[in-house]
Amino acid sequence: MHKPLWHAIALVVLASSASAEVFFTNKDWAVTCDNTGTCRAEGYATESAAFTTDMVSVLLTRQAGPGTPITGQVMLSIDYETGVQIAPESDLDLVIDGVFVASFAQDPDDAGAVALPQNATDALVNALAGSTDIDFVTGSHTRHLSNAGSASVFLKMDDVQGRIGDPDAMIRRGTKTPSTAAPAQNAPQIEPAEVQGNRPGDGALFDALKPLVTNALATPEFLERCNEFRRRVDEGDDVLTLTRLNIDYFKVSAPCWLGAYNAGAAVFTAAFGAPTDLMLVSDAVSYDGGNEVVVWHKSRGLGDCWWGATYIWTGTQFAKTFEGSTGMCRGFLGGAWRLPRFVSTSQ
Repeated sequence: MHKPLWHAIALVVLASSASAEVFFTNKDWAVTCDNTGTCRAEGYATESAAFTTDMVSVLLTRQAGPGTPITGQVMLSIDYETGVQIAPESDLDLVIDGVFVASFAQDPDDAGAVALPQNATDALVNALAGSTDIDFVTGSHTRHLSNAGSASVFLKMDDVQGRIGDPDAMIRRGTKTPSTAAPAQNAPQIEPAEVQGNRPGDGALFDALKPLVTNALATPEFLERCNEFRRRVDEGDDVLTLTRLNIDYFKVSAPCWLGAYNAGAAVFTAAFGAPTDLMLVSDAVSYDGGNEVVVWHKSRGLGDCWWGATYIWTGTQFAKTFEGSTGMCRGFLGGAWRLPRFVSTSQ
């Protein structure tokens, strides 16, 4: 499966601060932290439960900053024909080491996640820090949540948010005062700009620019990355699409690669005054919508996990507004969760 360089790089921990973009996984658990410092820990049943009625997943979310609460959600197996959760014949019970902890209602017509009461979330976090049996029970059906990897994921989450040794740490709690938890960071504000579109006469202008741009793209690195572009050019196809963005800039789109279940285009911007100085937006574009460029791909052919990013035209560049995934590949069609690594705001 083809993945661009930015995606491969994002799979490692980039830094240890509340503003770091982090992804860390161990066994049946993983944590994703975005650029504001919010972290989301996801846990699942063992991998053998994928695509069965025994699937269950939990998401624990915590914003950066001292004293912030942990919120919990649970997702059960999905009936792929109807799109609703399987066997919601009664309230959902949380049972830890055979002891009933909490019961909460679920909507039988809603395939979305169920919010955990705070007492259930707190009990779950405490249990996952050790070695316990954790079950979610609906009527006669019991789904077992794995704790394999949860302790190391919690430790990473505390480390990223600066909570190790704090009284409210998820694991390795201490008595440090004042709290060393790093404050939340503001998401960048990115304002979209309209794309002006082509003017009369731009057809001839772009016809003159295409050979220059094609030659600029014919570097060994780009041709190796974008073998579909190279194949189409070798066959004599007109593969470039040039679109005016505004009076100063234009956009270049070209086919890049084809995979077993994904395909990606390469999108660049350039100034009319320097048409061969190409600025890459992404080489994995799946949707080019004028002032919006979207990357969204399956992580595997079964379609139970996805990753991607979005970019918005600001008048001078395509700025990243979102990057994230749907979590681990554990049988939930379309992915169990939405886990951003980068978020932004706009007015």
